[in-house]
Amino acid sequence: MRNIGDFVKGRFDAVQQHSKIYSMHNDELQNTLISLSARALHMSTVMIFAFLFIDVISAVSHFSHKIKSPLDTDVSHDGRKNNVNNHTEIMLSKLTKDFRLPHTLVPLSYDLLIQVHLDDNKSETSFFNGSVTINVYCNKSTSVFFVHAYNNLNVNLSRVHMLMLGERNQSNSTVDIKTITYNEDAECYCIELQKPLQSNIHYKLTFDQFQSVLDTDGQGLYLGKYLENGTHKYFACTLMEPTFARRVFPCLDEPAFKAEFKVSLIYPTSFRSLSNMNLEKSEILFDEWRLDTYNSTVKMSTYLLAFVISQFSSIQKIDSKGRNFTVWARPERIHSAGYALEIGMKLLTYFEDYFGIPYPLPKMDMVALSLFSVDGMESWGLVLYKESALLWNPETDLEYKKLRMIMTISHELAHQWFGNLVTMNWWNTLWLNEGFASYFEYIGIKFIAPDWKADELFLLYDIQTSLLEDSSRETHSLNYPVNTTDQMEELFDLIVYSKGASIVRMMEKFMGETAFINGLKEYLRRNQYGNADEMDLWNALSDAWNSSDTDSDIGVIMDTWTKGINYPLVIVHRNDSNVFYFEQIHYYVPTDNNSLSSHKYSWNIPITYGSAKTKDWRDVQTIWMMNNTIKETLNIEPNDWYLLNVNQSGYYRVHYADNNWQLLINQLQTNFTAIPVYSRSQILDDLFSLANRDTVYYTLFLNATKYLYEEDEFVVWKTASRALLHVNKMLNLNEDYGLFLAYIRTLVDGHIKSVNWEFVKEDHDLLKILLRNTLVELACIAEHQVCINKTSELFNQWINGPEKNLIPSTLRQTIYCTGIRFGGIQEWTLLRDHLSLNFSDFEDNEDIFDALACSRNLSIMKLYFDWIRDNESLWDVLYGFSRSPVGNKIVWDYLNNSQNFNEYPIFTTSVLNALSTHYNTVFSEADQNVTFLSTNDHVNDTIQSSINELIKMSEENLVRFNENARHIVEWLKTVVPEAVHLS
Repeated sequence: MRNIGDFVKGRFDAVQQHSKIYSMHNDELQNTLISLSARALHMSTVMIFAFLFIDVISAVSHFSHKIKSPLDTDVSHDGRKNNVNNHTEIMLSKLTKDFRLPHTLVPLSYDLLIQVHLDDNKSETSFFNGSVTINVYCNKSTSVFFVHAYNNLNVNLSRVHMLMLGERNQSNSTVDIKTITYNEDAECYCIELQKPLQSNIHYKLTFDQFQSVLDTDGQGLYLGKYLENGTHKYFACTLMEPTFARRVFPCLDEPAFKAEFKVSLIYPTSFRSLSNMNLEKSEILFDEWRLDTYNSTVKMSTYLLAFVISQFSSIQKIDSKGRNFTVWARPERIHSAGYALEIGMKLLTYFEDYFGIPYPLPKMDMVALSLFSVDGMESWGLVLYKESALLWNPETDLEYKKLRMIMTISHELAHQWFGNLVTMNWWNTLWLNEGFASYFEYIGIKFIAPDWKADELFLLYDIQTSLLEDSSRETHSLNYPVNTTDQMEELFDLIVYSKGASIVRMMEKFMGETAFINGLKEYLRRNQYGNADEMDLWNALSDAWNSSDTDSDIGVIMDTWTKGINYPLVIVHRNDSNVFYFEQIHYYVPTDNNSLSSHKYSWNIPITYGSAKTKDWRDVQTIWMMNNTIKETLNIEPNDWYLLNVNQSGYYRVHYADNNWQLLINQLQTNFTAIPVYSRSQILDDLFSLANRDTVYYTLFLNATKYLYEEDEFVVWKTASRALLHVNKMLNLNEDYGLFLAYIRTLVDGHIKSVNWEFVKEDHDLLKILLRNTLVELACIAEHQVCINKTSELFNQWINGPEKNLIPSTLRQTIYCTGIRFGGIQEWTLLRDHLSLNFSDFEDNEDIFDALACSRNLSIMKLYFDWIRDNESLWDVLYGFSRSPVGNKIVWDYLNNSQNFNEYPIFTTSVLNALSTHYNTVFSEADQNVTFLSTNDHVNDTIQSSINELIKMSEENLVRFNENARHIVEWLKTVVPEAVHLS
């Protein structure tokens, strides 16, 4: 599963947590079922058999939380029954503590029948019902076992039964059920039997009836919609990861419980269905319904099961291995699916050859969804995507959007091996899935678009981004214990994805490409169709590495990287000769974090190095730092500068002695090309982080930026831009703020004047596009007159004739924002009027939502808030407000006068985190706000935690801000005077 990166949005994704659009009451649902039952009475005998579960469900007057079983023993949902014996209590206690099912029973296969009730034009009557039979094997005799099911699945407990299978899996005898209780915390049924199951015997467990509404929360089996010719159309789709399969049917919903799935779907004939495998047969049931039966899947985890019921169109080709490869989208967007089809076919075949294991399924479907909470979901053979992440039209979309598409497709198709074929044992090692899939995004880019410099993109969007995130007090280890569904969902974060990818890249660098690939092939071969943990990976990689004459244990090296928090800082200095002294320390920000300083972490670090005399930066020496301090003699001239962690290949930062920092800065200013481009980016990234940590003065970082007026590489400028925009936030209310803007103008002046605005839309050089976007954004923020004039011209042309939009999509947000920033109420109103408030069109309007919050006029910002406050996009807009010195006043007022923020804890937390970035400039005012919120009885634990963090950060920021701002302003006064009048 892939979430969008900061290079595409860099913002809060409101789609993930949008509100429900409808709910169905039990009586309405029951009336619908009874109506269906009446029609079912006229079926033929064969059809009645196929449709039996509808008739049975309708016979149940009400699905309550307490019903009688055929044995007339109590079954309930309260999870606490007096007749539950001590053994059961012990098992329940263990289950709710570690959230893991016992392996006394393991599933072998599922026979799943789901009926989806959809209407062509309305959502109010949408729901699903079904039945499932699970074939299980008893590993160890037990009289108690557990099956996952979400509490809104409405399982008819009187229709749960179990059979023991005899020879050849023929039904032998009924297993008597004593009690069935529901445990809310563990989200499962506890089934207690009259007699223990026998070990080494097969059983068949059936849940004849369950039902649920088709909700719009994007989880489990949910309802989505889109516009077609001005009319809403609906579809049903699944998202099972991490623990949403239990929302769809009773199952053993853990990644280690792999099984085969036989799926049958009943749905209205005006729709069509898709699932993981090829269609086995399809038949019409009395004109109104279609029954599709799919071939059994390969052995896989529950979260990989998928199906879609829709009226989508498709394009299809046969790939080079003879498989059907199909892309699906709503009819009005299918014309944009051609490139995804070509890229997908190429990448699937490429990864087959790369991993040395054939893709095992007979087909591949990729589906573009207008409502999907993540960029992509790797469900085996039926990969699901957010529309904006899959569709690309060469006539209207630029290369910038193509990058996102290739990365997302690469990510999901790499998952067909890393995640699907071999799955992590438990969610604590989710990085074995997501870290590798994120790493292979860039391998896919290298194959599809080799001129896009994938290694540079990796540096920016994974390594440097995760180093920043992973230096905070809120970070966690890669191998992170999880015991609840909430913890599992929270684990899909930047650490698991980007840090995971970064340490994979680090292994590839120190092992060498050949040994690394051979090790991965062996890992996949040994564990295919099964589960693995870190030790399985370490063993396979060690065997491959040792076969190349290296006697090392990958596990000894890598355990320090996956089980520790944060990462190391390597401090190096030399004496007057060639003797170098290395020390590693635990790196985190801020440095006075007592909870982190108590950890005695030590990493095994591969240290690459080079110097002014290095000729080939691709072939550098490596030394291993296996202790906290080491001493090495290196062949580096006394007066030469030197670099560690060449090309930022390792996941750590470096701090040099003052004289080497100065030598590196001098080299940048005299001939910056002598330092490789990755290392130029790394120098700026490390210096900025060290300054933010108060390890060095900000002036050292700023001195390193003085050469940038000559720099023409995107990777370096993007690193610098991130840092400079942070300084911009620090100073934007300082009386000398104009000096900083003037300094930025000196850096971008030559670049912005060379932009050919007339041909900017025709440019297809991705890195050139990304560089231009970065420079234009900086120039406009710095109020460079060329940028203001040109963006204002383009903005006004668009306002006056939007049908002839001359604004390139990659510059749209910057130009909209600049137009609003330097405009007034007229420009703001005209832009607002172009914005559709239809949620399904939110992504197309995202740039406008952001830009409307760029006004520096408090009255206009209040107008915006009043206009948007009752819209579903409110919280996303509040996030934008919270990043603005003007807007954050409005956010505080809203939080202080609202009682509904507890309903949206994820939104509120994100808004509070964004407020903290400006907190140093509004401390005294915000202090009252924080006090109000922190003493508010309505604040829940999640939000209270964010408030506590906000207070900590604000106190730290205030002290650090004053000191750092003083040094920065003093520095600016020495370097800027002549630049103040530049335009």
